[in-house]
Amino acid sequence: MDEDPESFARGYQLEALEKAKKENTIVFLETGSGKTLIAVMLLRSYAHLIRKPSEGIAVFLAPTVHLVAQILLQVFVMTPAILRVNLRQSFFKLDFIKLLIFDECHNIRGKSDYACIMREVKDLRCIIFVERIITAIVLQTLLSQVPELLKWKTNYAVGNNSGMQSQSKKEQIDIVDAFREGKVNIIVATQILEEGLDVQSCNLVIRFDPSNTVCSFIQSRGRARMQGSDYLLIIRRYRVESTGATVTLSSSVQLIYFYCSRLPSDSLYLPNTCPIQNVFVKGNGNTNMLKQILCLEACKKLHEIGALTDYLLPEFGTEAEGSLLDVELPPELCVIVMSPISINTLYSFSFVPSIMHRIESILLAAGLKKQLDPYTKCLKVLEALTTKKCQEAFSLESLETLGDSFLKYAASQQLFRNYKHHHEGLLTAKKERMVSNIMLCKLGCERDLLKYKVVSDVAEALIGAYLSTAGEMAALNFLNWLGVEVDFNNQVLDDAQFLARPETYINVYFLESLLNYSFQNPSLLVEALTHGSFHVQDIPRCYQRLEFLGDAVLDYLITVHLYNVYPGLSPGLLTDLRSASVNNNCYAHAAAKFGLNKHILHASSEFHRQMSDYFSKFGESFAGYSYGWEAGAALPKVLADVIESLAGAILVDSGFNKDVVWKSIRPLLEPLVSPDTIKYQPVRELGDICAKNSFRKMFTMSHENGIASITAEVEAEGTIYRETKTGKNKKEAQH
Repeated sequence: MDEDPESFARGYQLEALEKAKKENTIVFLETGSGKTLIAVMLLRSYAHLIRKPSEGIAVFLAPTVHLVAQILLQVFVMTPAILRVNLRQSFFKLDFIKLLIFDECHNIRGKSDYACIMREVKDLRCIIFVERIITAIVLQTLLSQVPELLKWKTNYAVGNNSGMQSQSKKEQIDIVDAFREGKVNIIVATQILEEGLDVQSCNLVIRFDPSNTVCSFIQSRGRARMQGSDYLLIIRRYRVESTGATVTLSSSVQLIYFYCSRLPSDSLYLPNTCPIQNVFVKGNGNTNMLKQILCLEACKKLHEIGALTDYLLPEFGTEAEGSLLDVELPPELCVIVMSPISINTLYSFSFVPSIMHRIESILLAAGLKKQLDPYTKCLKVLEALTTKKCQEAFSLESLETLGDSFLKYAASQQLFRNYKHHHEGLLTAKKERMVSNIMLCKLGCERDLLKYKVVSDVAEALIGAYLSTAGEMAALNFLNWLGVEVDFNNQVLDDAQFLARPETYINVYFLESLLNYSFQNPSLLVEALTHGSFHVQDIPRCYQRLEFLGDAVLDYLITVHLYNVYPGLSPGLLTDLRSASVNNNCYAHAAAKFGLNKHILHASSEFHRQMSDYFSKFGESFAGYSYGWEAGAALPKVLADVIESLAGAILVDSGFNKDVVWKSIRPLLEPLVSPDTIKYQPVRELGDICAKNSFRKMFTMSHENGIASITAEVEAEGTIYRETKTGKNKKEAQH
């Protein structure tokens, strides 16, 4: 709108505009009579207050999304519910709003969002009752110095029978008159004002101290004369100082429901993933009030332990974003042909590029070695900097596999220690962000690893290089130099024991004999065997956190075992051995072989059904290997989780002694896979044969009545071979 709207506005619109500039105003006009034009003119008059870089904003509230869409191009337009949430969570402050317009303001009634905003944000006429005169004087002084309250005038009123800052009767009357006229917004008073004060616009009474008598309570409550006024006792509210976010009695129940909705759950059971299982309050109020007080206390505890952010919201996961860098390559330099030259000399010169390349590579490795650890072998660092595409006799892939497992273990241990109240889902999300290729690439670029080819792979390979030649402390030093802040503190965690006696729920003696380990804190053994469906008051946690830790330590221990026992393995074979050993099928088979399924605490009918189906199909013989694609193929994942959680429990109980974990868990997994005993998946073997001999293969799948059917066709030297298999799913039918 280029033309000034005031030039064609009607008289009543201009009159309403001038009124709105001076005070809060409700414009009541017929539909189509130009209320929106009045709002536009008002916005233009406040434009100088909301131009950037000013923090001020103008807000236009419309009761429906349809009306918001009509006006969104002109100003900050939102529904009242959005404004109410933003004000409560302190995403922006009320002081930033220089102009606030309510469209369709006849909706301000009852418990509507409009009404909630008006109740929570209004012109203040407040009396704060305290018991002692000194409290009134000090509190008034403090309130007058709070930056957020500078726009409100404060004063205090005390009796005239005290020698400490006593006030005359006239001074008291003047203070009350100023309060009545709006010149004073807040009075801090003793019981002198509990009776005899009649101010119709008083909308808030606060008792800083509880009333001593019922009469005092009734009289102080009667000072709030304005309709819809509030009478508050300072007992319950929680505010985050860093952000200003608050949660009150009225909003605490909604926040607790929202927090619980973000926890991992299913349609039948709520897992024991909430870090706070019980909150108790005492009181004689009605049920609804006690529920609000209880939820407010729960919100406070959830924020204190980090389950709620400083904006009093659950932590949301975010997807990592990455991008490809545009690299400008310089043109190839001109080649100078030296002539004349002998044939023998020319042949010798052909080795110069390779020699210079190797010298350059060794110098790069030596320079990096000098920055970090002078005791690490230079050739090992060179191996960590050499990709497979370089076509050398060595590459970084084996070291990368070793470094990857150590990085995940170090990160998992650090997160397990630092976030004692986070469930497995949050820990996994934090770990993925911490060890992702994008994060390693970012850190590597900051440490000038950009010149070493594939940055994230080189970073993991360097971890493996320092680990294999100088030990875990050298690898940790490299991680901290890189920017991944982890440490190994081997102190036993001070985890409180459960109220339940472990022997009540599990056979502690049998399990400790099976694991060849005696627990200092048997509660960890109970936790490691508790499924999320098992809800007992005395067992507040399930095995998920220990599973998170155990998964990382078993991966690391098995990778180190394979790397050390079979030196010189090709990177591909090392990866195959690791994949055959570190998987859910392998762990589940080991758990079933030793009868751990009989010791799991659960209330899951699905788990019971899966075990029954497996035993009815295969019997109870588990004499086969605990590795490879066939091991535990139809067993439930819960069994694998228990192997990992037991490893995590032993690790925590032993003060993070990995040797103890390996000594206890290894017998369950034996015989371990070796290059001579590894069995590849049939699908992979078929693919390798076809690729090697240029055979053509094709798979056709169908699914009827819950049965998957797959037909494989291979054309070899003019002959077509065809085979069809069925199973309950695609994976089972393929194998």
